[in-house]
Amino acid sequence: MKINDLITVRDDYSYKLISHLNLKSCFLIDDFVYNIAKTPYILENVEKVNSNNEKYILGISAYRSPIKGDSNIASYRVLADICDNVIEKRGAKVKLFSFDSENENDLVSAFYIKKYAKHANEIEIVPYLNDEINFLNNFVSCDRIIGIRFHSLIISDVYGIPFYPISYSNKTNNFLTDIGYKGNINNYSDLEINKQRILSDILSDTFFISNKSNNSEQHLLEFENLIRKIETNRVVNNCE
Repeated sequence: MKINDLITVRDDYSYKLISHLNLKSCFLIDDFVYNIAKTPYILENVEKVNSNNEKYILGISAYRSPIKGDSNIASYRVLADICDNVIEKRGAKVKLFSFDSENENDLVSAFYIKKYAKHANEIEIVPYLNDEINFLNNFVSCDRIIGIRFHSLIISDVYGIPFYPISYSNKTNNFLTDIGYKGNINNYSDLEINKQRILSDILSDTFFISNKSNNSEQHLLEFENLIRKIETNRVVNNCE
C-alpha cells in the first residue's frame, strides 16, 4: 500500500485544490460521520427526532477556541445572552453540547456559558463521554441547533434538524457552500460584533435544513476496493 493509494476529501474546494495532481485514487466523498445514521447499533438505540417536546429545546454546540487572540470569555457571554433571550421569549430549554471534553475542552465553555446566563436552571450541559447513544439521543431531542463544532452541523444535517451555523474554520465554510447554505455565516471570533444579527436570526427562526443527498458510504466501498486490489496483487506476486 502506498501513501496515495486512496485519498478522500469531503468538500469541493479541497477536491479542486488537489485535482491538478491527476491522482486516479482521489475521491470527493461526504464526511464519514454521515454514515452514523446507517449504523445498526445507532439505528436500534437512537430515537427519531423529537417533535413533541413540551418545551422548545435549543441545542448549542459549545466551543473553546485554542487560537491566541480569540476572546473566548466574550463569546461565552454572547452565547449566554442568546440562551437567556430564547428562554425568555420562546419559553425554551437549552442544551449545551460538549463534543470535545478533553484536549480542546468544550466542557469548560459550556460551564462558563451556563454561569453567565441568568436562567441557568433552564440550561443542561451534555458532554460527550464515550457514550454516543446518550449524546445522540439528547442531540436529536432538540428542535433547533446552533452549530459551532463542525460535526454538530453534520449530525444536524443527518437527522434533519434545522441548524444555524457559527464558523470557526474554513472547513465549515466549505461545507456550507457545498450544501447550498445562503444565510448569514458568523465567525466565532466575531460573535460579540455580530451579536444583534445573530439574535435576530435566532429569534426569527432563521435556521437551515439541507436537502442534499450524500455519498458517505463510498468511503467504505473505496476502501474495500483497495483491499481487494492489494490482495489480488499479493496473490499474483506469490504465484510468479
